[in-house]
Amino acid sequence: MIRRISLPPGIDKESTEFTAEGAWFDSNNIRFRGQFPECIGGWVRQGTISMEGLAREILSRTSDAGDEYNAVGTNWKYYVIFGDTPADITPLRATTAAGAATFGKVGTGDATITVTQSSHGANQYDFVTFSSTASLGGNITAAVLDQEYQISTVASDGNSFTIEAKDPDTGDPVTAAGGDASSGGGGGSTIAKYQISVGLAADASGTGWGLDGWGSGGWGEAASVSTITGRFRTPMIQGYGESLMLCNSGGPIYFWDYGTSVSSGAPVETDAVHAAELNTFSGSSDTPTIVNDFLVSSRDGHCIAFGCNDIGSSTVNNLLVRWSTQDNPFYWTPEVGNTSGGQVLREGSEIVGVVETRQETLIFTDSSIYSMRFVAPPDTFSFNLMSSNVKLLSGRSAISVSGTVFYMGSDGFYSYAGNVAPLNCTVEKYVFDDINLGVSKKVFAGSNSLFNEIYWFYPSSGSTEPDRYVLFNYVENSWAIGSFDMGVFDDSTASTTVYNRMCWDDASVFGTPKSGYVLQWDDSVTPPLQKSSVMIQETGSSANSAAMDSYIETGDVEISSDDRFSLLNRIFPDIKFFDIDAGSSDPTLSIVVSGKEFPGASESAISSSSIVYSGGNYGVGSATPAGNATAIRGRGRALSVKFSSSGTTFKWRLGDTRIDMRPDGRR
Repeated sequence: MIRRISLPPGIDKESTEFTAEGAWFDSNNIRFRGQFPECIGGWVRQGTISMEGLAREILSRTSDAGDEYNAVGTNWKYYVIFGDTPADITPLRATTAAGAATFGKVGTGDATITVTQSSHGANQYDFVTFSSTASLGGNITAAVLDQEYQISTVASDGNSFTIEAKDPDTGDPVTAAGGDASSGGGGGSTIAKYQISVGLAADASGTGWGLDGWGSGGWGEAASVSTITGRFRTPMIQGYGESLMLCNSGGPIYFWDYGTSVSSGAPVETDAVHAAELNTFSGSSDTPTIVNDFLVSSRDGHCIAFGCNDIGSSTVNNLLVRWSTQDNPFYWTPEVGNTSGGQVLREGSEIVGVVETRQETLIFTDSSIYSMRFVAPPDTFSFNLMSSNVKLLSGRSAISVSGTVFYMGSDGFYSYAGNVAPLNCTVEKYVFDDINLGVSKKVFAGSNSLFNEIYWFYPSSGSTEPDRYVLFNYVENSWAIGSFDMGVFDDSTASTTVYNRMCWDDASVFGTPKSGYVLQWDDSVTPPLQKSSVMIQETGSSANSAAMDSYIETGDVEISSDDRFSLLNRIFPDIKFFDIDAGSSDPTLSIVVSGKEFPGASESAISSSSIVYSGGNYGVGSATPAGNATAIRGRGRALSVKFSSSGTTFKWRLGDTRIDMRPDGRR
């Protein structure tokens, strides 16, 4: 008897492997398309891009002249990428007069230089660029000094800091010689340009006096548990025509002017390439200086700030929404004849996320959803409470796709298309049973419109950065799970081998999605090593030139009832190999058939075979291709089948598998 194993699309991990009979139970790097599973597309690093900090935002744009570029925001900097070359557009905080900053004595054989400047205002790990310097007399030449440095330490009086001298070409340390050691107060007519202060890569926490809220412990006692003392920085990027608007959570909004910053499709080498705060532009008025989130409305041309300071105040109101006048992101003063304004929401204690749809902007507070709609002057916008008791897991866990907002809440997955509805998620328990909620604000969503998919990237219980994804096909309503080439990330351990994704951009400009990922990490050195790069997704069949591990496994399929057994003779896999690289070795798919006598029993491998595709036919192992039947021999009451591959040059897709079996007596 030949039995057909035909399973519906999607992974089902809501129950046991036995009760998942008739369903797929586990997967990695697999999607469902047209009801059937196939391995996802590969990925490759974009050139040799290296950026300072951890990338939390990536956006693709096209200029009026048709030039395509990416914008990336890290916790330390902002970049625009033309081709494979990133240009630093991080806003400048201050530029000194010539000679205001001087370099002190350097010990022989030492690379540490003390820079003195009264009230410099810099923080540890901020970036500063020196120019117009002079040699200190030895190895510390003007060429060594005339470059960007990251500040290692800052003196408590705020009048000096240290840097580590480095070679301008290699970045290797440059140690002082005798001439450098004998000098002091040197550096010539140095000009120092300070970038805005860097942000945290993760929440900072600690214990001690004053960290607990009033009444949370004994009177006058120190906090007994770790309390968050600083939030990690979330960079935000929005397009404004061909230009960009930028904002770090808790800071002001900046504007990067494409027209003055780019020439012949490449950034110019002047200060104009740096973004600037809105209030520095001519004609600006009452721009917000503390903003938790923002967007540029593509429907009506307003720049909107969420959770910001009011006019005349330097204190943030976490429920205040303010917007600029129409088609002018620099003017925020409400006046007769313009559309600037503001509104305080009433439910919740803070705004945690915003999503723009075709018809409205959804505002998530920590307990509700508001709909913000453009209604024209004099009110400009209407605000309506749409749902209460809503808990968004993170500000980046909601996404708008095809007129519907999908989001990951604190207890499940939901959709919104006029009202909130829970998604029937067949991997929900699996995800929420093993998620690190302590860093849940790092969870983010990304769409892959090429395949009607939404990814949610999240950190597992042992990881401090996202190391897993859950994948939802919103057309076929199917779910899958996986991890790409990501691994558990421990921010206390140096790493250059895990490629945890931290942001995602759909294929709106470049034809394939892109992601930002951890390139290098070592927090034990000073300054810490934090670098990111860009991955081009859905490209080729490899995991950044390494083998891509993909597999899918069925739940237990019952083949006998009561105390009867079945004997298995052959398996007929239905496989399609595609996108095979020319000249590569023959594609190979491993098939493992396992059997059980009863639910809860350990599996025993009945058969393990490698299906090889060569010359348009299937073969087993290295045998001459002879059809796609594979001989197996085993007995049991239930079986499961696992299909897997580890290759770089092909993809595969499954149809319905068939098993040849016959009754084989009783126990």
